[in-house]
Amino acid sequence: MYLLTDPDKCTGCGLCELACSFHNENIFAPSLSRISVLRQYMKGVFIPLSCAQCEEPMCEPTCPLGAISQNTGTGAWEVNADQCQGCKMCLLVCPLGGMGFNMEKGVAVKCDFCGGNPECVNFCPTGALEIIEDEQLTVIKKRKNLKRMAEILTSLAK
Repeated sequence: MYLLTDPDKCTGCGLCELACSFHNENIFAPSLSRISVLRQYMKGVFIPLSCAQCEEPMCEPTCPLGAISQNTGTGAWEVNADQCQGCKMCLLVCPLGGMGFNMEKGVAVKCDFCGGNPECVNFCPTGALEIIEDEQLTVIKKRKNLKRMAEILTSLAK
């Protein structure tokens, strides 16, 4: 599984953040969401950001307690909150900023595909979020998506 984000379709509404935080924390709080939207209102650019579920994640081998492992059912790299000591090493090594930290619980958090039925996808009104499962299609779309995000981020830096 891969969560494909399309910044060209995102309006920055934040429903994905609300759905995620409610599903995972039982509260509507974007700060507790495992997906976040980078918002550049003046340029009309909105980019949903979440764990890229890397084929060879840097977070997993960095965790000193082995709290990050791959779910065999969904393929998602997940944080076991009971094992996490809150050192934030995984946050430091993630090149895409896909890791988060729950200050109240003192543990790292990241997208786990909501067990296979991502709430962010279910509530996205524009289709900016999509789950794809076909491995070959995943690679093609993932590369295209990352290239588009790089173009947008480069234009924002100017």
